[in-house]
Amino acid sequence: MLRECRPYAQSECEAGRPRPDARADRRRQCPSRRAGAAHRDSGPAFCSGFNIGKVGSSDAGERFEALANALEAARPVTIALIQGGLYGGATDLALACDFRLGAHGVDMFMPAARLGLLFYRGGLERYVSRLGLATAKRVLLAVDKLDAAQMLACGFLDRVAGDPDALQTQAAELSESWPA
Repeated sequence: MLRECRPYAQSECEAGRPRPDARADRRRQCPSRRAGAAHRDSGPAFCSGFNIGKVGSSDAGERFEALANALEAARPVTIALIQGGLYGGATDLALACDFRLGAHGVDMFMPAARLGLLFYRGGLERYVSRLGLATAKRVLLAVDKLDAAQMLACGFLDRVAGDPDALQTQAAELSESWPA
């Protein structure tokens, strides 16, 4: 299970932290077909995305894109359990997962265009292939914020649960259908 739990930083992703892409590389090599879950279980946000204070200071943007690409390529089936807000690059980390399950009250927001940042190719491709061009433009260019109902309607979320326990139950039921 991949777990991001840094409520003091809204679980932002930083280049200086240990390389989670290395963990994703190991998961991709794993022969098991059981699900891995990307999940956030405390604080106000699933993940607030990339620390924009680090933009331009290193290869952090490339590493963040590599993390999302590695998660998408992971051999085990992956499930994102989304219990809080999903912001910035974290929206792409969730899209890189095979399934996205959310609790009522979750929302998402991608402010890259508003901040004058160019979104990387892999993320653009995931947005368009998973959500369609019209929704991708709404979220990426018009910077629309989506609530749980809108996320479910556009296909960002596969399921919505009433509370964190129901979310865990849905993930367990989903993963139990796969061979060990």
